Amino acid sequence: MLGLLHKKGLGLNDGDRERISAELSNGKAAVGVLAEWDEAGPIESILTDLGGVSEVHAASDEALQEAAAAVEAPPATV
Repeated sequence: MLGLLHKKGLGLNDGDRERISAELSNGKAAVGVLAEWDEAGPIESILTDLGGVSEVHAASDEALQEAAAAVEAPPATV
């Protein structure tokens, strides 16, 4: 997932990718949320209330559309 965000220009640079990968290797988890700018504050508040560390990375509309096209919908569960 980190590679997709990095390659699609979704606001992650090499340093971000390396830092997040190191945190994941140390047993932490990551949650990625693609949201409109005005939704970032409330989402960030929820994540930090749950004990997370939040970061906001801006992405162009074009990059978001490319990422959405690259991601397949998960299979339906019963």
